[in-house]
This record gives sequence, structure tokens and C-alpha cells, in this order.
Amino acid sequence: MKNQMKLPFLLMALVITSYQDCNDEIFQTNNRNLLSSWKPGTYMIQSLYFLTEGEPCDRISIGGLIRVFAVKFAIETRKVATNLSIGYRIDDTCLNLPITMNRGIEIVNSHEQTTCLATNQNTCSVSQQKTHAEQFVAVFGTFFSFSTIPLSSLLGAFHIPLLSYRASSPLLSKRTDHGTFYRSVASDESIIEALVDVIDQFGWTYIYAIGADDEYGKIGLQLLQKHTEKMDICLTGEVYIPIDSKDTQRIAKEIALDMQKQENATVVVMFNYALKSGEYILHEAEKLGLDRLYLTGEAWNPEVLSATNITKTQMESILTVSVENGSPNQKFLDYVNKTINSCYGKDIWLKQYIFQQSGCLVTSNDAFGKLTGKDANNETCEIESNEILKQILNDNPSQINNLIDLVDSVSHALDDVTSKYCPSSATNCGASINPIQVNEALKTVDFTTRQKKPYKYNTKGSPVYVSYSIEQVQYNNNSGQFKYRPVGRWESQREKRLNIDNEKIRIPSWSGNEMPTSSCSEKCVAGEKITAKQRCCWKCERCPKGSISTKPNSLQCSPCTKGYHTKDFINCELTPIKHITLEDTIGLTTTIISCIGIVLMFLCLYLLRYLKETAIVKSTKARFIILSTLLVIASFSYTFLHLVIPSRGVCRVRYISFHALLTLFSLVLLLKNRSVSRFISKFVNNKQNNTLADILISTFILTLETIILLTWQFMESFPVTKTESNYESFEECELQFSLYRMLAFVLPFVITVIASVQSLSESHTKVQFGEYKFLHYTCLAFCIINVAHIVTLNLVNNRYQVLVLLITTMSYGYVYMGCMICTKIFHGFTRPKQESKQVMGVCNIGFQSDRKPIQQESSSFTSLAKLPTTKIEKQVKK
Repeated sequence: MKNQMKLPFLLMALVITSYQDCNDEIFQTNNRNLLSSWKPGTYMIQSLYFLTEGEPCDRISIGGLIRVFAVKFAIETRKVATNLSIGYRIDDTCLNLPITMNRGIEIVNSHEQTTCLATNQNTCSVSQQKTHAEQFVAVFGTFFSFSTIPLSSLLGAFHIPLLSYRASSPLLSKRTDHGTFYRSVASDESIIEALVDVIDQFGWTYIYAIGADDEYGKIGLQLLQKHTEKMDICLTGEVYIPIDSKDTQRIAKEIALDMQKQENATVVVMFNYALKSGEYILHEAEKLGLDRLYLTGEAWNPEVLSATNITKTQMESILTVSVENGSPNQKFLDYVNKTINSCYGKDIWLKQYIFQQSGCLVTSNDAFGKLTGKDANNETCEIESNEILKQILNDNPSQINNLIDLVDSVSHALDDVTSKYCPSSATNCGASINPIQVNEALKTVDFTTRQKKPYKYNTKGSPVYVSYSIEQVQYNNNSGQFKYRPVGRWESQREKRLNIDNEKIRIPSWSGNEMPTSSCSEKCVAGEKITAKQRCCWKCERCPKGSISTKPNSLQCSPCTKGYHTKDFINCELTPIKHITLEDTIGLTTTIISCIGIVLMFLCLYLLRYLKETAIVKSTKARFIILSTLLVIASFSYTFLHLVIPSRGVCRVRYISFHALLTLFSLVLLLKNRSVSRFISKFVNNKQNNTLADILISTFILTLETIILLTWQFMESFPVTKTESNYESFEECELQFSLYRMLAFVLPFVITVIASVQSLSESHTKVQFGEYKFLHYTCLAFCIINVAHIVTLNLVNNRYQVLVLLITTMSYGYVYMGCMICTKIFHGFTRPKQESKQVMGVCNIGFQSDRKPIQQESSSFTSLAKLPTTKIEKQVKK
């Protein structure tokens, strides 16, 4: 208290003190005892920041002292082309809007006065004719957006540039209202984009959002809502906590209770900057045993690291997206160290800070880095200069790198203006340089910062190159304290903006071995899609057959392209194309059966040759044997056509061959009937030889069937189809059930039915070892096979349609060979010496036209019947 009472006297003592080793600087206090210092120069720059703390702003903060050093350092160590004389004024705003605006009005009045005197002094008012008016070409300030916005509007009306390194409100990007505002920190919209990218990378879709109950928090959550909607990320909660209010702790408790209800929202976005509000929420969450990961909008509340009422569980759950300030500038630290040891009595800000921290009014120093002076009791006191430097280092001086960049941008703008308008002497044209020209030059500044980074402004006055540091609160075993550790970066100018090193992240102990999930529903894995979605809640469903999803939480499945399939619903694989081959079960089985049939047919030919002297073989003409052999071998050889890779041409050959076989078999069975040939022979007046009748009926049937087949081939395309089954594609000729195909089948089928009906009347004729009985059986078997063929073909798919066709043709061969050929061999072995009976109505084996009726009288038939067998043979020979 005594120290505070003696403050005015100390200030008076400082005014009259002069030090030759420091730059001359003027300082004073205003009507609220707020410090203000300035250094004259041709071009003046105003700094408006809160530099004090406490109430009523009676203590210089360590952060405020660092800001003062940063502005002076940037001006005194600038690197520009021309030798500019830049002066400055530094004022404390006490984080108070009226004080800030009052100083803004003074700057505007000074600007108006200077402008008037520079144009036409005779028209200036009495107040404007003061001789000590200051022209400020740029103003730095303020720290927070709530005071920067109105100050920017005021200064912008007079085209005075305002620059801030901390005000991040998106409202300041509106150039119609803030056309002269610039900042070295990006708009909050950029940090929201970074937050959303972090949320998206970890797959969080259900987020609890807390904002400060002010413009910063409300605009922040609005932007968060805007960006998350585009990515199907839902915000729940969306609550606000007041700043420094008597209700803050009560509302924090209510928020924690609401968080407990939203158990699936395990990630909490906290968009607030005020002290204690966030700590209250973490403390209440700890009471309720809530396990949450807190994602904050900046290097949030550094004071939380020293909070005593927050447990390790809550601390290790804090992940922040903060402005990337880089490492502390060593030249700046050297400048600070020099200032502490050399200008401890000249620099009002440093002098007052030392006094309020130690109660020592420093008046001298020694070679060992000790500052000595008198305390309030006029006793000798001393303080280590390294202690002050240590306090500055602990406050993270790298945070003011953006402030240094801001001052450098004005220096570069002034250099551009003076080189353009004052090429001969920049120090002699101060009156001719005005803020409007500096504002225009700021739009095009482009330089490399002291951190070796590119720097320029976009059309909204924000930095073009934006980068954020992704940091996590982690416990340091060496120091025994919690520290913010960088785990990734976000850069606006990179295609992949976010880069997080997962090895540096420490997963909270309550989350097991993986980062926590935050979603209303379970995460749909690859191969599944989201269905029955209601906002951020859904169900997971396996992708339909033949489609895939490669990413978690896919909204839809993509079908595999033609010729591809999927087994795991994640990857599409090339579908192998299969045909009927010897490696295929159907192909191998039918080929073996067909080969057996061919071998049996040749065996039958051999046996017929062996039995050539028997009556039944002798009575069979060679034309019948040859035609039967060719038909049977062709029916078995039809199988080999299906071992050829299908194409339109191959398909045509297959179908023509099948119907040709069916037609020839049906024609042979028809001609074997005696009644058919006799009926035709009546119209050719040849009742004894039916050869002409056979030729006519054969020609008619074959011509008609050929016409039908040609019409069918011309009218249809015979495509090759692919049927996918068991992850392979079976390629085969497509069977189209059309009118032409049915006609091609119906004609031989009708002929077979006619042959069956006709052979029925002759099936009991006891001639030629019952040949007509077996002919009737053959016709019936062919009818049954054809009916089964048509019915079965309509019930199966392509692969088994081929099998039906092959069974049908093989059945033709086996049935015909068994009933028409093997029966002759059987009788040849069982009755080798029995001759054929030539009685009325009985003819030889073979086609009807091959049989030669024997002229005989009824008396001869009677006498032959009465003679013994040996005599009958002699009589027949005669």
C-alpha cells in the first residue's frame, strides 16, 4: 500500500532522470494515472495495448512489458532500404473500451489538424492551429476483437491503418466496414477450419460444443456449425458460459450435467478464452467422473497448467489448435537483456515493473548483473537482472513474434511509400506522407519475416500464409509439470493442410489404446454403409452384392464395374471368365460319356461285321448302317462343340447342329414306318418300290426345316451372355425362347410323335425279330426326351442349360444305338442260324425302299409249313 502511495513521486523522479546510454523517451501519466511514453520521429506509430493488470490497472503485467519491448525492438532493429526516422507512442488501454476509443478520437483529431495545416492553414480552426499536432501513419491495437472492431471503424473513416496481432473476429474481414484493418493472426474462420480438419481426421461425428457468452464464442460456434454441416458432423449441446460472472460456476455445473446426458459425445469443443470459465467446466466434469477429450480453439488458458483443482485425467485430455508463433527470437531476447541492464532507469515500463515486483527503485547496476537502488524505506535493495529475464522467458515471449511481424510490415510499407514519393530524402518529406498512402502500400507488402517465413496480406487484410500448431497437454516427468507439446501442424497453403504425428500423441488413460470415438452411432467400417440416418445417428448395413465401400462411415456403396466382383465388399477384383472345358465338371463328365458312346458305336460296327453272316445282319442294308453310325457319332460329337470358347458364330453352329440332329433322327424314325412309305407311294404309282416316296418325304421335311433354321438365324443375333456365380463369370450362348426357335423344334418333334403313333400299329407284328416293337420304343423314348428337354431348359440358367442340351444329344445317341443297333447284335448272337420268314406283309430289315418282296403263292406257303426244317431250306433254295 505504501508503494502505491509513493507511485506519483517515483514518476516525478523518473521524469527528471536522464541516461546517456538509452534513446531519449518522453513519458507521462493521464488523468487516470495510466502510463504513456513516446519517442519523436518523422513518421509516428501509435501502440494501443493493455499493459497493466489488476484494478484500477495499477500494475504492469509481464505480458504488457513484453509487448512494449516487442514494439521498440521491431522499430529500432528494422531492416529497410531507406533511412527512415520512425517514432512511436505507447499507451495503456487498461483493457477498457472507453479509454481505447478516447485515445482513438485523439488520434483522429491530431490527424485532422495535421491534414488541415498541410493543405490550407488559413481555413483551420483555432484548435487545429496548434503547433504540436502528431500525424500517426499507423496504429497498433488492440488485443481483443471487442475493442478492435469499434476502433477500426473509427480510424477507417479517416483512412488510418489499424493493425492487430491478436484480434481474430471474422467481422474484421468485412472490407466495407474495416477497409484499413490488417492483422498478423488469421481470422477465427481459419482456426475453425483447422478444428474441423482435426475432428475429421479422428473420425469424430458427434461433438459437444461450448462457447463463451460473448461475440467471440457465439460467432465461433456459428462458424463451427457452418463447417461441420458440410461434413456431416453434428454439434450437440451448443451451450454458452458467461465470462467473469457470479453465475459462471453455477452454469459450468449445469453444462457438466448436460454433458453427462450426452454420453456419446466424448469430444467437447471449447471455444472460449476467458480465465476460469473452462477450468470450472473441467472441475465439475471431474466431480461427475466424466471422461471427455477437450478440443480448444487456441493454446487455451495457459493458466490451466498451474490449476490445482484439475486432476491429471482431465489435464491429459486437452488438445488445442493454437497460433504457431515459432521459437523465441534470440535477437529479441538479447535486446531485452540489454535493456534490463542498461535502461533500467530510462524505460518507464521496465522501471515500474521492477518496482512493483521487488519494491526496489533501481538507480544503478554492477558488472555482475545486479540492479541496486532504494526501497520505500530508503534502504538499499538489489535485484538480479536474470530474474526479470527468467520471468519473461516463462511467459513465452514467442507469442509476440506476430507483433514484431506486424511492425515490420508497416516499416516495409513506409519504405515503399518514401522510395516512391521521396526518393531523394525520406527524412524531409514527413508532412507529405499520409496514412492513406501507407494503407495502400500495406496491401502489397511482401517480405520474409525474422522467422524465415513469407508474409503478405490477402484482400481481407489477413495473412496469406496461415499455420497453426496442434498441441496437447502432457505431463513432463523431468519438470514434474504439465506442458503443451506440439503434436502436429495445420497450414493453409498446403493441399493436405493437416499433419498430425500420431506417435507424439498420448492417448488419455481412460480411452484405452485408441483415441476416443465420438459418434451417436457405432462407426460403420469399410464394406458397410450408413442407413436409416437421422442427423448424426444411423445404422450400419452391409453393402449390396457386387458393391463396395472403402472408407468408414460411407453414405453409399459403389458398384464394381462390369467384369469385376467383390468378396469382402471393400475391394473389386477382376472376375475370371469361365467356359465349359475339360477342367470343368460338366465339360469333363459329358466328354467322358460322349467318348464312351463313340467307342460303343465303333464296337457295335465291329460286332455287326462279326455277325455279317447272320440272317438279321444280312437283311440290314448298308445304307441304314452307315446313316445310323453317322447320326450316333454326330450326337456324341456335339459335346465337343461346347468345349469351344463361345462366340456368335459358335452359338449359331451349336443351335443349327442340335436341330439338324433332332430333325435327322426324327426323319429316320418316320421313314422306318411301313405305313408312311405306303401312303406316299400311292401318289407316285409305285406300290412295289418306295424309294421315290422316301426321297420325296425326306426332301420336303429337310427343306422345310432348313427354311425355318435360316429364318431363325437371320432374325436373331445369338448373343453370348455372362452369368456371375461364386465370384466367377460363366460365359455361354444365350438361349432365347422365340417363335423361330420353337418352330425349329416343333417340326421334328411333331414328326417324332407321328412316327410314334404309326409305329404303335405295327409294334406287335411278328416279323424281323420284332423290329417294329423296338422302333416304337425308340420313338416313345425320343418323345419323352424332347418333352423333358423343353421343360428342364426353362427351369435352369445358362450353365445348366448347356448340360440339358448335352444330355439330350447324348440320350439321342444312346437310345438310338441301344434300340436300333444293339437289338440286331443281340439277335445275331442269340439266333445266328434263323432265317427271315418271307410271308405276306413281311419285308427285310432296313428302310422300306430296300426291302424286296418275294412273289409266292398261297399253296407254296402251306406246303412249306408242312415240311421239315431241312426240307424247307432245300425248297427255299429251289
